[in-house]
Parts: sequence; structure tokens; C-alpha cells
Amino acid sequence: MSSFRNALTLASGEAHVWLARPEQVSSPALCIACENVLSDEENLRRCRFRFERHRHHFLVAHALVRDTLSRYSELRPNEWVFHNNAYGRPEIANRASDLHFNLSHTDGLVACAVSRHSEIGVDVEASARTVDVRVADRYFSAPENRALLTLPASQRQSRFLQYWTLKESYIKARGMGLALPLDGFAFSIAEGRAPDIEFLSGISDRAERWQFQLLETTPGFVLAVCLEVLDGQHAPDAKMKLKVRETVPLVDLEG
Repeated sequence: MSSFRNALTLASGEAHVWLARPEQVSSPALCIACENVLSDEENLRRCRFRFERHRHHFLVAHALVRDTLSRYSELRPNEWVFHNNAYGRPEIANRASDLHFNLSHTDGLVACAVSRHSEIGVDVEASARTVDVRVADRYFSAPENRALLTLPASQRQSRFLQYWTLKESYIKARGMGLALPLDGFAFSIAEGRAPDIEFLSGISDRAERWQFQLLETTPGFVLAVCLEVLDGQHAPDAKMKLKVRETVPLVDLEG
């Protein structure tokens, strides 16, 4: 079986994130190509959205997942099969695939993170998103709340989004979503170093099992990535090997 493009290298212990902007998928030929690689079930789910804008966003997001995975495999985008785990996280059902992926989207941007062998989680949020930082009392840990309150008021919304994306990336990498209590773990964020995680109560895990990166690689968006560190790969203060690229899904198939 031959792939429709040359497979990219993705070493164990690396994380790649592919970004797509829904508005760049606009030509009729490209939209049809995206529709054609989605499964019947995915297209049915897409059609259930009331507004065309949301249907298009779903189309681009799920085409991006299939396009991304095929960059590292001989499988073509339409050949990927998925199932949901017990907590609803989509996972690859194709046999013999050692790839893991995670999808996140916000208004104007979709992110698909992929790794080999390791669990991975990603979250992206628009920096301009307005949030009431007082909800941190309900969702964040005590150390995070204290750190948030020590900041000038002008910086609290930005730090809130950083905490939020990091927390989302972790619970998504675990594949358990909000079954994990958000106040059961805490992040510390310092300039010039990767975020650290600490487990407080109600969660059985080890901090050294995970690496995190937090960045604003695309203007106007905050991105957090969580990558599982496999046995034998961990080194103290090691930084995640992360590559972030922007793409237009399935542009190879247009026309």
C-alpha cells in the first residue's frame, strides 16, 4: 500500500502539532475532498449542527485529524477508523498503529497533536476570550488560585487561560476528561521553563510521567501540549521535543 504523500518522521518522545484555520478551507473542491474522507457517522454528526459555520468547523477539524495521521502512516485519510474510550475520547481503532492523537478547537483555529507510543493531549484557546477569573475558585487548585491572586489584575485573564489550557491538555492526555477533578492537581508557571505539575489529592499519578509545553505560537491563541514520558525516556529538566506547523487539510487532494 502506498501513501498519497511521503511519511514524515515522528520519533518516540516527540510531539507534533498541526494547526488549521477553517476559513482557509474555502474552495468547493477542497470542501468536497474533506467530506469524502470523513466517515458516514462523522458526516451525520456534522449535519446535525444548526449553523453552517459550526458544520464547516467540524468538517475542517475532522479532516485535519485524518490528514495529520496520514502524514505518519501508509494509510490514506479515509482509511482511519476510530472508536471512543469509556470516557468518550476518540482513539485509533486501526490495528498495528502506534500513533496517538488529540484534537482541540476554538473559534478560528483547530489543533491536532500527534505522538508515537505516548499518550498526548492538546488544548487551544483564543487569547481574546473573555473569562470571569472568579470561576477559578470552583475549578482550580488552592496553589493556582493563590498564584493567580498575586498577579496584577491586568495579567490574571492571561494566566487563567494558561492554567486552563494546561489542565485541559492533561485530562485529555489521560483520556478521562472531567472525570478527573481539576482541583486535584496544580501547575506552576515560570518564565523560561516548562510548566510543572503537582498532584494534590484524588488523582493517582506521577509528575515525572508527563511533560508540558505552553506557548503562543500563533498570534492570538494560547496552546498547551501534554506528552507522556515513557519509561527510560525521562531526563531531569528535559524539554519536550515539540514541532508546531500550520497547514490546510487535504490540500494535496484538491482538484
